[in-house]
Amino acid sequence: MKDKKEWKEEEFGRFIEPNEIIIEDLSEEELLNIAGKMSKKNGYYLEYWKAPRQESGHLHIKNIKLPNNLTFYEITKYKELIIKKYVRKELWDEVDWNFYNRKENSEPHRIVTENTEHYKGYGIKSLIDTFGENKINPFEEDILEEAKKELKENPKINQVEIEDWNWLVKQAVLNWKEGDRQNNALCLSGYLRKNKGLGIETIKSILTEICTKAEDNEITMRLRAVDETFKKNENEIKGYSGLKFLDEKQDKEIKFDVYTDTDLKGYIPQPVNWLIENQIPKGEIGLLVGKRGRKKTFIGLGQAISITSGKPFLEDKIPEKKKVFFIDEESGKNEIAKRTKLLKAGLGITEDLDITFLSFENIKLNDTSSLRYKAFEELVLNIKPDLIIVDCLQRCVNFEVDRDNQSISEFFTGVVRTLTKLIGCSWLFIHHMRKGNPQNKVEDSLDEIRGGSELVNYCRYVLMVDEPRKKRKEENSLGIFEVIKMSNSQIPSSKVFEFKANLDLISMNYLGTPDEILNTEAKIGEAIKKFIIKEELTGEFRTKDITDNSDEIGFKRSSLSVGIKWLQDNNIIVKEKRGTWRLSSDEELLEESND
Repeated sequence: MKDKKEWKEEEFGRFIEPNEIIIEDLSEEELLNIAGKMSKKNGYYLEYWKAPRQESGHLHIKNIKLPNNLTFYEITKYKELIIKKYVRKELWDEVDWNFYNRKENSEPHRIVTENTEHYKGYGIKSLIDTFGENKINPFEEDILEEAKKELKENPKINQVEIEDWNWLVKQAVLNWKEGDRQNNALCLSGYLRKNKGLGIETIKSILTEICTKAEDNEITMRLRAVDETFKKNENEIKGYSGLKFLDEKQDKEIKFDVYTDTDLKGYIPQPVNWLIENQIPKGEIGLLVGKRGRKKTFIGLGQAISITSGKPFLEDKIPEKKKVFFIDEESGKNEIAKRTKLLKAGLGITEDLDITFLSFENIKLNDTSSLRYKAFEELVLNIKPDLIIVDCLQRCVNFEVDRDNQSISEFFTGVVRTLTKLIGCSWLFIHHMRKGNPQNKVEDSLDEIRGGSELVNYCRYVLMVDEPRKKRKEENSLGIFEVIKMSNSQIPSSKVFEFKANLDLISMNYLGTPDEILNTEAKIGEAIKKFIIKEELTGEFRTKDITDNSDEIGFKRSSLSVGIKWLQDNNIIVKEKRGTWRLSSDEELLEESND
């Protein structure tokens, strides 16, 4: 066998990085035995190995040379199909899996004992041993064409465009060739995550490009550095790249955006961009709050349907159709599907809308090191929604929203704002109000929202759904939709809407402002009360005494029953018997004191 130094670069060509299958829960003895069972299949070199301190073994497939100018995803898909063809169908059946037949006192496989400088103690066989003297290239063009076809028909979620990072790849390749590659991979991963806000798959794509162009055949090891980075909390990452051109650039670029009064004279403030006019501004973080049973989820779904269909929501316009991502941890797929179908029917919508749903996936949005969050982040980066609706906030984080102000701040600044900057989306978190106490009258509705003060302080807009204080018993219920905070615009008038539901559809129709709709009852009631006092009907009086005097009271005869009901609901009059009333004792005392 030739010495390693005699091999020329062109003899190796462009070999793809070994792919691997993880074999978990095997003992050291079992792994040693597997490591000794190697075979060649159509020129592929198959090797089991386990690095020191690792808990699981890996299967490597090497010796594959591919044409130039292939994308990272074409290479990945090709490797996937090779594994499917040769490992699962042939090797799996032919390898002797009787791990305990290894001869006693036989030498351990060199994969465990070898500790060369090149592999930094990982004990992998050298390139000479790996490729051997007979460097057969087992490239299969038909499988590559199949891979390209499969990618075209079923593009993967994690295919991330990295053209914007070509400048980094070009410069990093020069540093890569100087050595210390694994440390560079670790540092660069942390830098791109913490300082640039990139997700795990984007960083892996960048590292793969760097390794490919730097002819680094240990891409798998480099990508493990990315996994290690994302296992850490963000505050544990230094944000140092390990690459001089980046760290020096970062040091030079640290400066504050200072402006003076003179600078501001010529500055023209940008108008507010809306997803729903006067409700949800673009690129902002907000809340949709309300007490239990106030139809918060219906409102959120209605807003999502309006944004994606272009139909107004409670008479507020949709400037342009946008995409919505709805995360549901409250209702589940069955209920969300039913409500969405009925709401679309209520608006006369039949076409498919650009809404993506997740239901009951138990995603904790503040747990950025978990695999679930990483998958979520990549899904968001792929979809690039204009609005993310979360139902509800407390179920999607693993800290107490009511108590933990620090975690609230870290969540909004470190997670939510990072994704907002990356894709320019808005957020709407559905959240609950505190349980009301009739003894304590709250002047500001923002003070009734559950959670630490940092929650309301950080959110740029807050929407609230409520119902009239005295709820009607009719089948069609009334609701009140209010904007109680809007940092970049004036707060619009509250809206009264009618919620109508049956087996065929759900509709939420705008009726008017509370002054126009709800106070009519109070106005009629006050006019009736004024008439009662004037006519000194302080004892018992009949409904007929009121309805026969509609002209003097100033309202139509048909409307007076609404005013009488309002007087009863507010304990101003008391029903003695059918059609007979009297002023309550509180009202009589009040009138006597006024006299």
